[in-house]
Amino acid sequence: MLIAGLPFLLAGMLILLWLLPQISREIEGRQLQLARSVAAQVSSYLLTPQQQAGGLALLLEQQTLGRAELQQVLDAHLAASPTLMALYVVNAANRIEVVGLPTALQIKRVDLLGLDLSKNRLLQQARQAGAPVWSDTFLSLMTEGLSVAFAIPTADQVLIGEVDLGQVSGFLQQIFGGSDRWLLVLDRHGQVIADEDGLHTAQQLNISNLPLVALGLEGAEQAHGEFLFEGEEYLGSLVPIPSLNWLVLVALPVKQAYQTVGTSLGITLSGLLAALAFALVLAFILSRRLAGSFEALTSHARQTAAAVPSEPSVWPRANILEFQALADALQLMSNSLRERERQLATLMSNLPGMAYRCRPDAERSWEFISEGCRALVGCTEQELLSGSWPGLNSTINAEDLPEVVRQLNWQLERQQPYQLIYRLLNPLGGYKWVLDHGRGVVDQQGRLSCLEGLVTDITAEQLADEALKKALGDAQEAKDRVELILRSVADGLVFTDLQGRIVLLSASAEELLGVKQQQAYGLELGTLVASPELQALFSSLQQGDGATTQLELAVPGTAPGAIRDLEIKSALVRSRKGASVGIITLLRDVSLERQLDRMKSEFVSTAAHELRTPLTVIMGFSEILLDEHGLADHQQEYLGIINEKAEVLERLIDDMLDLGRVESGRIVHVEKGHCDLVEVIRQAIADVQLTHGQHRFDADLPTAPVVLEGDPLRLAQTLENLLGNAVKFSPAGSLIQISCCQNGAVVEVSVRDQGVGMTPEQVGRVFEKFYRVDSTATSKQGLGLGMTIVKNIIDAHGGKIRVESRPGEGTEITFCLPLSVVSTST
Repeated sequence: MLIAGLPFLLAGMLILLWLLPQISREIEGRQLQLARSVAAQVSSYLLTPQQQAGGLALLLEQQTLGRAELQQVLDAHLAASPTLMALYVVNAANRIEVVGLPTALQIKRVDLLGLDLSKNRLLQQARQAGAPVWSDTFLSLMTEGLSVAFAIPTADQVLIGEVDLGQVSGFLQQIFGGSDRWLLVLDRHGQVIADEDGLHTAQQLNISNLPLVALGLEGAEQAHGEFLFEGEEYLGSLVPIPSLNWLVLVALPVKQAYQTVGTSLGITLSGLLAALAFALVLAFILSRRLAGSFEALTSHARQTAAAVPSEPSVWPRANILEFQALADALQLMSNSLRERERQLATLMSNLPGMAYRCRPDAERSWEFISEGCRALVGCTEQELLSGSWPGLNSTINAEDLPEVVRQLNWQLERQQPYQLIYRLLNPLGGYKWVLDHGRGVVDQQGRLSCLEGLVTDITAEQLADEALKKALGDAQEAKDRVELILRSVADGLVFTDLQGRIVLLSASAEELLGVKQQQAYGLELGTLVASPELQALFSSLQQGDGATTQLELAVPGTAPGAIRDLEIKSALVRSRKGASVGIITLLRDVSLERQLDRMKSEFVSTAAHELRTPLTVIMGFSEILLDEHGLADHQQEYLGIINEKAEVLERLIDDMLDLGRVESGRIVHVEKGHCDLVEVIRQAIADVQLTHGQHRFDADLPTAPVVLEGDPLRLAQTLENLLGNAVKFSPAGSLIQISCCQNGAVVEVSVRDQGVGMTPEQVGRVFEKFYRVDSTATSKQGLGLGMTIVKNIIDAHGGKIRVESRPGEGTEITFCLPLSVVSTST
């Protein structure tokens, strides 16, 4: 019976298989042809105003028209064009220079002129492409309806034309009105921009979610198929408009498309169903013979699905050759699936974290968990699936959960992969910082079906990041504290980089320099304190001289004509590794001190000149009286004392006059000639021994003369001062050592005593005028000018002098003189 019915059934199926595709191809061909025709007409309809505007673009390139003439040309062009709604000329500064509008809209011209379009995407694309481009659809400011625009770039201007899409719908009504088909024009985003009756355009409908439209948006040259829209099935054809990157969709209800063949198909199907009913009875009897093999294979498939994956599976054999081939194929598939499942399990176990699959509910309920969950939450996958933690969200710290849910929902709504950082709880207490990155899986209907992702442990990185933030905060706090300390220093403090640019000023430095930190930052210190000496000081430091340098400058004061004396000390600042990182400079206003020094010097000089005249008279008469005979012994003694003290006073006056010359900027006057330094030293020692016999003197002098260019009287004065200080500050009976030796081109003279010695601070000030190491009422006599004059005498001879001393261990003063010096005097 089956064999008898099969030919009829086969004939009917062949008819159906030939007829239905033929009908579908015919409908598809007609619709595609119609869609191409509409696309060509729409393209011509919209490109016509673009081509007409191209002539205006040529006029812009030639720049032969003035603004007023160009305005008239644009208005006339709009009056002649049924589709153009506005024309804009944008200049090189991206501003609207000329606007062409229809008569009804010309009132809006004032609002548009000068409008900045620098952020307009169409303008940017036209300038970048260098060719005409079309925009996406937009809501027009002119008519408040849907519009589209084209842009034509010229040499430095851009011509933009705006087209009302309502005119396009009217055009479609003219060429397509009264048809039973459905016609839509779509933009590049699937938005309906025109249809034959304007209904869908007014709704601003977007049908990009239709599979047929999505296929066209992806770049298909043409597409045809069925789709469901507003509860009704349609048969649609889609073709692109290449020049505009738009689409034309022609659709016909499926019922209407196949209505013409419905009756024929019904008769054919009725016959086929009768034949099939007859054949099924026979087929049921024959199928029972074949069902046994299928049942065996089905039963084994169920057992295999429930078995442990690692267990082997052998499929049952069959007597029929085809069924045996099917069993062999199933055996091969089973083995392949088992091997892939093993590979997947190995891969999951080696992942550095926990892979999961969960449902998109409030708990993110588990569907699958990898073995990595044990290291993160201390439970196996079976314990999690059957335990008190029904989902991934239940394992998250309660403080982090609201933010995690918010970020997750935000990313899922945008169909983007998500990355979340939160604390994952552990049943034994504590938590771990984890990074959860995954994405939502969407089914064919566009619904979110599940979430898949990977959770990895980032506790170490998070703790390191927190430690780094704390360290940076501590460093900033320390920096602020140091800056506060520096800005409160009494002396002016300036920190500059190695190029001399100001980085930091203390408050006192701001007052001294008359500028604020914000104004001085980045300026060179030389621009605020203009001085060649300061530039030389900084150059020396920049060349790597690590010693602290000091100088004193006279700079203009705040009052007109006033002068301030600044003492400047600078030193390199080095990092822990020894690298130079900047220069620190201390500024000290010593104007008052220098003024007092000048007043003191003027007083001393005046007093010295005033005292010399009466002193000369006293010394003269005392010497005359000493030469007189017949004076009593006590008279002779008194006159000797008067003459001796007058000589002491004369030396003090000479020191005061020498100091006056030094203060006036002149070096001590010397008269150089050939002199034997050894003989000068011997004579100085002999003179001191006559008056200070209670001290012991040890002289280590060369046997041969040491001849140099020098002033013997000034050198004798130097030695007299040094020996006098040694005797003055040494106990009676102590040893005073004098040495002289030649060292190459210089000769060194040293005077060492065993006296009270000096501190480092006293050594640093020993050459200051009027400075006395012991200024108490019981101190030795003197004005504190001796060492100042000594240094000036040595400087006048081109030599150097140094002092070495320690409290309680005595003092050693050494000066060096060149053996051959060009004779100079001031």
